[in-house]
Amino acid sequence: MKTKTIQRQRSTFYLKHQHQGVALVEVLIALLLLVATSAAFIETHIQSKHLSETIKLTHQTHQQLLDLQHTSLLSVPYDHQWEDVYVFGTLTRPTIL
Repeated sequence: MKTKTIQRQRSTFYLKHQHQGVALVEVLIALLLLVATSAAFIETHIQSKHLSETIKLTHQTHQQLLDLQHTSLLSVPYDHQWEDVYVFGTLTRPTIL
């Protein structure tokens, strides 16, 4: 009689604690999914920041090249000297008729 009671107690004990193992596995799987998705989100965020910085740098470089081209169009590529102006004679104000 004692052995049957002990066996029932053991089987009841195992059944109660067996569900705890299943719950632990479910929690571990959920934790794994959480960590995996968090890592993916962090990696995507880092890549998008890097892409944004690269776009800004490319835009700045392009803008500097455009500014340099505009400046070269505004400045005359040869030197001005007073001797060149003197060849044309004295500057006079035009008369308005």
